[in-house]
Amino acid sequence: MELSRLQTVKLQGEVSGLESMLKRTAGELEEFDRRSSELKELKARMLEYERADALLTDFRKYLNSTLRPRLAELASEFLADLTDGRYTSVEIGDDFTPTVTEDGRPKAVISGGEQDVLNLCLRLSLSHMLAERAGQAVSFMVLDEVFGSLDQTRRYNVLNLLERLSNRFEQIIIITHLEDIKDAVGNLIYVNYDDASGELEITGEDEEDKLVLNV
Repeated sequence: MELSRLQTVKLQGEVSGLESMLKRTAGELEEFDRRSSELKELKARMLEYERADALLTDFRKYLNSTLRPRLAELASEFLADLTDGRYTSVEIGDDFTPTVTEDGRPKAVISGGEQDVLNLCLRLSLSHMLAERAGQAVSFMVLDEVFGSLDQTRRYNVLNLLERLSNRFEQIIIITHLEDIKDAVGNLIYVNYDDASGELEITGEDEEDKLVLNV
């Protein structure tokens, strides 16, 4: 009897040990399944990233092969117009950084005014390309304080160029504080703000056309 009881106790201990091992194994299997699911999700996300990277690479090649040459061509034309032929070529690098060339060589240093002219040429070129691709005039373009650093000759060159581009843009809005620009534009709107009263006064060419707002 004593031997039988000892064997029973031993067997119960073995059963208990096996049950504990089964529980641990079940937990490990659940953890394995969870990790496997996470790994599967990570692989799927990595595949999506690889596809996105491939698309971006193809798009970058497309930009470099089609848009970049056209952007450089238009910017060069506009730059020649705005500088009276002093500069006639703009190169656009692989990272789309613009460089003015002079006598076939990159111009190492350009003045602040020349940089503003170059930036304006790029902006006009991009807008022009949008109009080309749309196959119709773009509704409007806004130019904010583009004349500040330009001398009078270049200001009028810009205005003449904008006049020639008017068939590409239904409306060109110029924001400026320069009085000598007003005689060269079609329609004027004056905007004045009074700090003391907080009133914003908007006036047309006819002073009777006035709108006052409290802001």
